[in-house]
Amino acid sequence: MTGDHVDETPTGIEERQDAFAPVYDQYVYGDDERSTEGRAQERRTSSTPTSLSDAELIEKATNAKNGAKFERLWNGSTAGYESQSEADMALCCLLAFWTGNDETQMDRLFSDSGLYREKWDEVHYSDGSTYGEQTVANAVQVSNETYERETDEADVAGSGSPVSVSNQEATMLRERVDLLRGRVDSLERELARTRDEIAGLRQSQQGLTEHSRREPVSGAPVEPASVRLSSRLQRLIQVFR
Repeated sequence: MTGDHVDETPTGIEERQDAFAPVYDQYVYGDDERSTEGRAQERRTSSTPTSLSDAELIEKATNAKNGAKFERLWNGSTAGYESQSEADMALCCLLAFWTGNDETQMDRLFSDSGLYREKWDEVHYSDGSTYGEQTVANAVQVSNETYERETDEADVAGSGSPVSVSNQEATMLRERVDLLRGRVDSLERELARTRDEIAGLRQSQQGLTEHSRREPVSGAPVEPASVRLSSRLQRLIQVFR
């Protein structure tokens, strides 16, 4: 969600969880008639805990090929994500892989991470589940792979992140790329306009400078427009760097 207000719509934000829950169940989980409890039971049945201790898991996850990403999230960094909720989901997807979809261990580990906040334990859904419980459940739902203790360590370290193949994160990444492309296009247009304005104003400034030498004007000196635009150009160049 961008947070931008849509014209001719209410400006207030009100609690509508009861109305939203059925829509969420239909379009996130599918339009089947399974209950929330039924889906949770299916996830528990399909999980294959890795039996890694919390300390072992953190060590392996940190030393894996995508360990830098895990470490950033584990330490509480949300860099690269539009919101903390996206970062929460990303860490939970990694935890789902390393715990073998063990929701209890995932919840315990997340609560020890730098991303933990009070919202994690707050009830956010009409069925009484907390924000943390639902985030963990969503991560398990989209995780396609889990770590196997018997797997050779070299293969584990060389394998791609399980999150990279999930449809949810792939969609978020595509949306983020589109937003960045739009921002770059806007900056490029502004940069081109600024350069054109500077070129024209520098020509005009030359004539004004000669005129001021012949007919000095009293009062405080005025900063030339070309100088102001040059400063603006330098700021835009810094953005592109």
